[in-house]
Amino acid sequence: MDPESDSVQMQRPGSGRKWIFVVAGGTVLTLLFMSSLLLAQTYHKPQPSATQGIKHVPTTTDKSSVEQVQQGVPPTLSPVATEIQSTETATNSQPVAPASESKASAPEEHYYTLPEPSPMPVRRVAIAEAIAEALQKNLDVKIKAIDKSIGGDLIRQADGQFNPTFKVEGSYEDIDRPQNTQDFISTGGTLLGLSRDPRIYEENNYHAKASLEGQLPIGTKYELFSTLDVYKNTLNTTSPLALFAPEWQSFSGVNLTQPIWKGFGTDVNLAQVRVARANKQISDLEFRSQVLETVASVLQAYYDITYLSEDFRLKQEECQLARRLTEEKRRLLEKGQATARDLNRAETVLAQTIEEMTQSENKLLERQTQLLALMANVDPASQPVLLEPTSEMPVGLPVLDVPTLINEALSHRPEYIAAKYKVERENVKLIYAENQLWPQLDFKGTAGYNGLAAGITRSYDLAFSGQGPQWSAGFVFSIPLGNDTAIGTRDEARKRKEEALLMLEQVENNTTLGVQQFAAVVHSNLQRLDAMRLFHRNAEKALDDEEIRLEKGLTTDLELLKFKRDLTDARTREMAARADVNKVLVRLYQITGTLLDRENILIGD
Repeated sequence: MDPESDSVQMQRPGSGRKWIFVVAGGTVLTLLFMSSLLLAQTYHKPQPSATQGIKHVPTTTDKSSVEQVQQGVPPTLSPVATEIQSTETATNSQPVAPASESKASAPEEHYYTLPEPSPMPVRRVAIAEAIAEALQKNLDVKIKAIDKSIGGDLIRQADGQFNPTFKVEGSYEDIDRPQNTQDFISTGGTLLGLSRDPRIYEENNYHAKASLEGQLPIGTKYELFSTLDVYKNTLNTTSPLALFAPEWQSFSGVNLTQPIWKGFGTDVNLAQVRVARANKQISDLEFRSQVLETVASVLQAYYDITYLSEDFRLKQEECQLARRLTEEKRRLLEKGQATARDLNRAETVLAQTIEEMTQSENKLLERQTQLLALMANVDPASQPVLLEPTSEMPVGLPVLDVPTLINEALSHRPEYIAAKYKVERENVKLIYAENQLWPQLDFKGTAGYNGLAAGITRSYDLAFSGQGPQWSAGFVFSIPLGNDTAIGTRDEARKRKEEALLMLEQVENNTTLGVQQFAAVVHSNLQRLDAMRLFHRNAEKALDDEEIRLEKGLTTDLELLKFKRDLTDARTREMAARADVNKVLVRLYQITGTLLDRENILIGD
């Protein structure tokens, strides 16, 4: 065997694989070296400048381009990619121009422009005008005004039970009555010549009555009346013993019914009137309470709109300043005097100011919608408006004496006074219910004069001259067995009165706690207002210092804008604190019932 063949045969297993790995590794290193050269050439090509307006370059190759590459055909580029390629080719083939010349020949930037806010029609409104319009048009006030008017109608209804009633009655009778023997003899007939057929007794009677009846507050029921009867019959027209025909009989007198136990006294008979009067007082107080609520709501909404309008105005100024700064940064970038990062920061601040301005406007529109609802200023055909308050918020600091305020509340607050009238009303109902437990014992009496003559005038002359006096007297007694209805009514009345007393105590406690709470909130809000005033002064001082630093070149306009925004925030917070002080004062004066007097608002009958 050949020695070389022997050497080959003597090699260890796997020695051939080693050479394969060496060759493969060298190939990989060669490919990596060539790729790095290509990448280096690519990165050293001049790139388009930031001022050429290229914001987005698509990097996705379509399917046809991939197929062309696989087939060795140059792909067809998209229009954007073609523009980028032509730009790169021109940059590589032409000498570099000076910065100013390059900026002048660069295409215009296509930055996104933030829209200007669309202006709304403005309606100027004073606080007195808003209150007057609300009291004139507010539907809740109108509803309570009707309830107040109904209270007077209910009193008139209750008083009507004592109005006398005038009545007139009249009737005519035409009777043909066959008579038996007894009736025949009693009416002047004789048995001589009596036929087998009964005699027909003829009557033609007239009856008339006029009366005036009513009830007194002590429970007495009365009837003043006069009756007139005209009789024309067979007896007085045929009998020789008849005085005259026809016969005119009159009676004039009075009927009285006086309760002794049940239903006696003014406490019982005037109960309905007293309940109606108490309800009238309650409805008047509820109307006053609604007026107080409406005026308080208008004042609170007006104060909010005053502060929100100022906030919106400041946000608008801040937004305009940010717009000018953004435009300035854009111009400086085109001149090469600012960076894209500066423009990005300016645009970010502008976007923030627009968002804050929009939020402020939305709050203003929401609050003014509530004010317009209070003013019942709703017109579907009208264009939305922006309310502009013309009245300043009060700035005086009140002196609050809590015990005095509590006494004022218990003397003037409509809810507390109405609760007292409710107790009085339930007490009247209880007295009436207790009286209904008694048995019914009524005295009845009648007295008058009768008159009989051949004519109406003569009959009444004789009656009033005492021709035939008449009187009667008696009583009526009744008692229900069990009396469950009266007992149940009495028990209900007792519980209603107890409930009214508890409600009075509840209103008194809530009034006392409300005065104390609102007084404490006023005190804390005054402290907050003082803090916000200090914040405002410090923000102004910080802005002045920053403007000096800007003049010295120690800061940037973007940093200055931040300080201006801080000042806007400080002004807004001070206005909000002042609005909150006045809003809490409104609620304090509302709960004491003195708000209308402080606003010089008078409520007529």
